Amino acid sequence: MDEVGRQPEGLRFSDVQKLLGQVSPSTVNKILKELTAAGALHKARDGRYVMGMKACFWGRSVVARQGPMQVVRECMTELHERFEASVNLFTCSGEHMLCLESITSPQSPSLWPAGKSLPLHLPVIGSIFFFTQEQLADKGFMRAECRRHDSGLNPEKVLEMVRNARATAVQFDAGLFYTGVYRLAVPVMEQGRVAMVLGLGVLQARVSSRDVVDRISAAMIEMKDRVERNMNM
Repeated sequence: MDEVGRQPEGLRFSDVQKLLGQVSPSTVNKILKELTAAGALHKARDGRYVMGMKACFWGRSVVARQGPMQVVRECMTELHERFEASVNLFTCSGEHMLCLESITSPQSPSLWPAGKSLPLHLPVIGSIFFFTQEQLADKGFMRAECRRHDSGLNPEKVLEMVRNARATAVQFDAGLFYTGVYRLAVPVMEQGRVAMVLGLGVLQARVSSRDVVDRISAAMIEMKDRVERNMNM
């Protein structure tokens, strides 16, 4: 994306392959298809790949809110260092979530790499804050989302997790979706709507007690408040 931004005329398929270190054509094709489908890139008539509308829009938004984004990065770094955790920042457009920023800890699992576009599904950390309350209250929808991820997943436990997240504004999935991985998320609100979601992941083995989870939750709420104050000034 950085290189496309520096090349107004765009990049050919061969340019992208060379840029990525001569990876296989199928890998290049998969990456370009995903970025194009997400609106991050656009394939021009001459076959070159240029910036898509979504990327241009997000770029303008970041420039306009450079102060808040700097605060977000500082908060993510602080969470990463304090809890030796992987931390991610997501936004949502239509039926896709996009990982905007990512800090990976060697001691904890990476949630998703930055730049990754993901379909809006329940197991994506923080996705519950982008679903409507009607969807989350629809047991048929919830059962289908659970089966899509794991046929053995208990929908009632997932519903309980959703209710707790709605009540506390902190999602804690307690290893429901990925065994041995504790993931937490908080919504970042702007003008009364969810603009982004801050997610954090740690290995269950690194969480010695519920007190550790409570401390992480409190820190994430503190970061959420700090970012929102800056965004809504």
